[in-house]
Amino acid sequence: MKAGLIYEIESVKPHAADHEYRVFWETMEQIELADRLGFDSVWTVEHHFLNEFSYSSAPEVFLACVTQRTKQIRVGHGVVVLPFSHPVHVAERIAVLDIMSNGRVEFGTGRATTMDELLGFGVRPEETRPRWAEAVEAIPRMWREDPFTMHGKYWTVEPPVSVIPKPIQKPHPPMWVAATNPTTFELAAERGLGVLCFTLGVELEQVSERINIYRNAIKNARPVGQTINNQVSMNIMGLIGDDPYEAEHLARDAVLWYVRKGFELVSSVAAANQSDESYKYLKTASKFDPAKFTLDYYDFLKDGDLIAVGAVDEAVRVARELVIKDNVDFLAGTLTSAEAPAVSTIAKENKVVFVAPVAKTTKLTAPEYLHPYIFRVASNTTIEGRTMAATVAKWTDVKSIGTIAPDYAYGRDAVAAFTEYLKKLRPDIQIIDQQWPKLGEPDFTPFITAQMGKKPDAIYSSLFAGDFVTFTKEATPLGYFKAVDNRMIDPAEVGTTDEAQALGSDYPYGIIGDAYDPVIWTGNEPPEHKKFVEDLKAFTKAKYASGWSIVGYQSIVALAEGIKKAGDTKSDDVAKALLGLSFDTPAGKRTIDPKTRETLAGEFWGEMVKDPAYPFAVMKSPTYVDPQPLMN
Repeated sequence: MKAGLIYEIESVKPHAADHEYRVFWETMEQIELADRLGFDSVWTVEHHFLNEFSYSSAPEVFLACVTQRTKQIRVGHGVVVLPFSHPVHVAERIAVLDIMSNGRVEFGTGRATTMDELLGFGVRPEETRPRWAEAVEAIPRMWREDPFTMHGKYWTVEPPVSVIPKPIQKPHPPMWVAATNPTTFELAAERGLGVLCFTLGVELEQVSERINIYRNAIKNARPVGQTINNQVSMNIMGLIGDDPYEAEHLARDAVLWYVRKGFELVSSVAAANQSDESYKYLKTASKFDPAKFTLDYYDFLKDGDLIAVGAVDEAVRVARELVIKDNVDFLAGTLTSAEAPAVSTIAKENKVVFVAPVAKTTKLTAPEYLHPYIFRVASNTTIEGRTMAATVAKWTDVKSIGTIAPDYAYGRDAVAAFTEYLKKLRPDIQIIDQQWPKLGEPDFTPFITAQMGKKPDAIYSSLFAGDFVTFTKEATPLGYFKAVDNRMIDPAEVGTTDEAQALGSDYPYGIIGDAYDPVIWTGNEPPEHKKFVEDLKAFTKAKYASGWSIVGYQSIVALAEGIKKAGDTKSDDVAKALLGLSFDTPAGKRTIDPKTRETLAGEFWGEMVKDPAYPFAVMKSPTYVDPQPLMN
């Protein structure tokens, strides 16, 4: 599953004088953070004349700005309203955006669902679907045919012309269509388009039915482009926070405002043209009084898992419901050490094998929490803490250490393992300062200045992902890294190409970082790894592969080998087959310990250096550190 964000870019009254300016720049700030945190995509709608509801009237301009302020996140039109624009203009704009984003565009298409917009552009409701169909078939032809000509009912291009430039994604950017109408799911599948759908105005069972229709129909797709985009994007309103009560308080009014405004806008089309069959699904909406959407309706949405609001355990609850309803055979995933133990409980309750590819907390496989269905292919905090301690112990001139780590299970466990093992190896080194920022801390300045005031000789950090990016950009101008001669060691995969690309030239060269997969090997690269990286780059259409992909890959390889060994997909049989199982990965062999259900996976470590061949930091001479000798 991929995770993205979609923006209406709304601004609710009362309006301050600078509300339009603020809503765009606040949206941009969120997107920049999402890029650093590793979100897969960001989408913006196209709407016109809809005061309060959406100010995204020129998404191609806004997304162009987004591409210049982000590095990895894909940018999506969700959607381009094809009946309002000449298809040549659309093809040209998408191609330029694809070039300027270095091939990160997702091309969503659709038609209008409000009368204000239809009247504003002089388009009749009954024309929107055929206009969309004519344009969506013509645009991919413009990208492959040169010269291009067309003679349609609504648009003619004659004499033949060169529609330039062409997008850099080959054969072209992924194509999608918005689907609020049940029949659009089938139309999307027939044309080989991905489908963008929503959880408002429907129940979860209806969503499931529509997706099943799409999955069955796309098997016989006759794509309008040169590829089939067999993907479903489910847009759901959500607000997850540390304090479930605060999240609930913030979400209620926002959700109800959006629902009321949305029903008010879309019902105008159904009410205005009762003869148009393609909008008949909106006739139900036209019968509702938006003012009657009260807290009872909010509770209906939440109880039906049509929105996700609350703390992390609420997100897990929603996941449990989806798992049970979809009757999955296995679970693989989660990121943080807060989520994985909670999902492990779900796996135990439902007797479903759960493979954790990332979370490192020792709690996950501690004897009191161990059960037959939990397995970990990641490293753990004991391994990484001891690996770091063994490295720091060799720094003979270091006599004092400061630590900084996120204040939750992962950070606490890792620091404890590090300090305990360091005390055994180098009792002369003192831990003189410990800082505990919360996960997702937006301002590290107080923690940075407090630690600098203690003047440690070196730093142990377990900050990761977006936290490490934010921390680094705030710490560097204050002289934090310079004060310790860049003697920092961080085991939270800050040596990945993902982290290095996110920071670019801001990376603190000289620190010691790690990665499950360094991606860029300066030594003898195994041929199986080279093939994995090349396949990954081709699949993701990225110039540089991700250092994180291998963890998801090896979790699925472990499951596949377990299924093969068991001879079936029964969870109990696969769980037994996984005990003691050895399996190959592009970065080496892994074996699941039959007692601990761990692979005791080590990582690659090295100094992060500047290399003129790359526009970001790379790991110098990545070395795999075998954890086995450290575990005695």
